[in-house]
Amino acid sequence: ALGVGPEEAEKYQTMFDQFGGMFAGDSDQQRQGDGGAGAGAPPAARPSRTTSKEGSTAVQRNRSPSADYALRQMVGKGAFGIVWKVIEKKSRKLMALKKCYDAFRSSEDGQATYREVMYLTEMAGHDNIVRLLQVIKGENNRDVYLVFEYMETDLYSLIRADEAHGILQDVHKKYMVYQLLKAVKYMHSADLVHRDIKPANILLNRDCHLRL
Repeated sequence: ALGVGPEEAEKYQTMFDQFGGMFAGDSDQQRQGDGGAGAGAPPAARPSRTTSKEGSTAVQRNRSPSADYALRQMVGKGAFGIVWKVIEKKSRKLMALKKCYDAFRSSEDGQATYREVMYLTEMAGHDNIVRLLQVIKGENNRDVYLVFEYMETDLYSLIRADEAHGILQDVHKKYMVYQLLKAVKYMHSADLVHRDIKPANILLNRDCHLRL
């Protein structure tokens, strides 16, 4: 990846900037709704300003996320970057903030960042797919911050807790499988393959609501 020329990485940064321009004039707050629970028609094959009546993704450029969010706890870390639980200062709502380090340092990284933002934007509104609420381009013009709806736990942590305390009943398991199949069917209807479905990537709330 380090051997890729800067012109290819620049191409994806330009694409990302053009993507941000589609949202000019949008508010910084995500309009949330129930979303489409069914696995209906696939999303449109082109970027749009909003992909459902219920949701849109706000974009801010060249600012620090600390202006709007207060860090609470680190919830994940990997080659992709780092994820924090944060509180939005204005609404006091819990959110998840993902920092993508030097998102355009190579064509592979630029493509991955652009693809994640575009796919999640196109699939906005489905009740079982994680919601991307906001995209923030860092002040250093290299990092990208993605703001998601906060989910309390993941299936990996729940399985570990169930092994220790036996908290899951058959009805819970069936409901989770049902929601997961809805999300997968919706993506497949748009000719998308997840490629990394594992318990740690299946997010849950205490009411057993699942998002992939």
